[in-house]
Amino acid sequence: MSSLPRFQDKIDVLDMIISILKDHEENLSNIVDKLDTFVENFSSLEKKIAMIGQGLQNAKFAHRKERRMLLVECRNWSEFREMSIGASLVAFEIAKDLLSVSSASSEFVFKYSEKLPTVDSLTALQPGDTSHREASSPNSLGIRAWLSEELKVAEHRILEGKLLAT
Repeated sequence: MSSLPRFQDKIDVLDMIISILKDHEENLSNIVDKLDTFVENFSSLEKKIAMIGQGLQNAKFAHRKERRMLLVECRNWSEFREMSIGASLVAFEIAKDLLSVSSASSEFVFKYSEKLPTVDSLTALQPGDTSHREASSPNSLGIRAWLSEELKVAEHRILEGKLLAT
């Protein structure tokens, strides 16, 4: 008879282990369900965040698109130079006998144009007439270097062409 109670004790221990394992299985199943719900919610949240981000990008682009730059045509080189020092972008163009220079800041496009001097007018230059002196021998590299020095703008930010205000 002594083996029967031991056997029953072993059965009771196995029942207890099976019961604990069933509880753990149920708990793990609940945890898995909660993780599935979390992943679904996270995925939904991620899509909503992406939509909000796209909306912000669109709003930012629309704001930029609506922002207008004012064109200021300067009649005096020294005023143009003063307003253009450190500009974010400079453009120049030589058309026939006219040199045009434009510079862009955050809110303005400044433009200055003058006729290139003739050979006769070069003899009448006064000291300090740097725009005429440099423009007397127009070539892209020379003008770019001169504008860089005059306007304190890196040469790679000076291009041959036009800046248009919007």
